[in-house]
Amino acid sequence: MRRSTKLLGASMLLLGLVVASPVGAAAKTIRVDDDGTVGATSCKGKVAAAASIQVALGKARPGDTVLVCPGSYVEQLTVSGVRRTGVTIQAVTTGTAKVVAPASLAGASDLVTVDADTVKIRGLRLLAPTASSCQQVHAMLAVTGTGTIVTSPRIAPKGTDTYGSCGYDTGITVSDGGTLKLMKATIIDFQSNGVDVDGAGSRARISGTTISFLHATAGSLGPGPTPPSAGVWVVNGAGGRVLGTTITSRASTGPESLVLGQGIVSSVGADGFVIDGVTVTDADEAIFLGGSSGASLRDSTVTGGSIGVFLAIQTGSTVSNNEVHVTGNAIYLDSGSTGNTLTDNDASGPFSADCYDSTGGSAQTVQNTWTGNVGDSVPTGICTPPAP
Repeated sequence: MRRSTKLLGASMLLLGLVVASPVGAAAKTIRVDDDGTVGATSCKGKVAAAASIQVALGKARPGDTVLVCPGSYVEQLTVSGVRRTGVTIQAVTTGTAKVVAPASLAGASDLVTVDADTVKIRGLRLLAPTASSCQQVHAMLAVTGTGTIVTSPRIAPKGTDTYGSCGYDTGITVSDGGTLKLMKATIIDFQSNGVDVDGAGSRARISGTTISFLHATAGSLGPGPTPPSAGVWVVNGAGGRVLGTTITSRASTGPESLVLGQGIVSSVGADGFVIDGVTVTDADEAIFLGGSSGASLRDSTVTGGSIGVFLAIQTGSTVSNNEVHVTGNAIYLDSGSTGNTLTDNDASGPFSADCYDSTGGSAQTVQNTWTGNVGDSVPTGICTPPAP
């Protein structure tokens, strides 16, 4: 009996579609415990398991979760390649899984490197030893992948010599077009920057985070001038937002103390950068906006330090509804900063020029718009003197 060629052709087409269609394996959970054993559904048990997070990552496929039991994991981690896309690394209980830098570091000396896309990291503690056999960590977390989400990490030195030859240079770096959403992080006692976002296309959204520069002394490196450090550093065409975040420096108490150089820096093409609801305390220079346009600084509080808000060659930006109380200029605009709008800021302080605009010799000739601001000013009239 002859078969219909149309029916046969349709059947072959359907078969071809079924064969060609990829069948996605269900995402799985891979447990890790530093003692090498877990239970079927918990960290307690006698089932053999990976004792290394990196080993578990080697078994992970897109969408899998590496669930990390409480313990110490002395290793560098690398999450890279298409096969790690969408992988989650999660502490069973936030703060109980500790990734500790080994005595000898490979490659760029970063503790955790994320090069794959849409990776999620939740609740890990990242520690850099400061004594005995140790090497300085460059970045505790280095992100070059896109869509990275990091929640509730705690990044800190391990030991007391926090400003010595070990410890760590920078908490988190975002570069090479990487993108990061950072939430509820704690970053303590870095030596250079808390978060460093550098290069065109690199972006970070930082929210609900605490960044602290509280080195008790200058450490084994010895005392010196205020280090070139910043809580958040965004430069060279990078961008993003800092929201509801606290940045704190230990106030200077003598030659042995260290003061955070700058709280937040947005500079060199970091256009459209947003700072909202941020508190900066005792940084030498709290907020620097320079060489960019379209930035927004609002509803934030700055106390202590020498300079509050400094705009340098900054254009088309908005500074509004901020409380800025420092020992020097609260709000300072250099001669290259034009077309900016400053509204309803309280800049009152002990200095004779809380509000300073270098673009003109009088309130009528400055090239920025000042409205409803409080503080003593140069030139006179751009701010309203506080009530006696």
